[in-house]
Amino acid sequence: MSRAAGWISPVVIHEGRVAGVWEGKDGQIALELFEQLPEEPLRRAVERMRRVLTGEG
Repeated sequence: MSRAAGWISPVVIHEGRVAGVWEGKDGQIALELFEQLPEEPLRRAVERMRRVLTGEG
């Protein structure tokens, strides 16, 4: 997804479709979802990305 000034947002993919976008802010993941997603897999994915962004794993 592209945003103003040419910024490209990382996307959330679910069942082969773009289901939202995200960005890292202050060690947290901010999500903008376009549809409801299964909570537990989304929680695990967000936690994995948070650890990557903060250097914890």
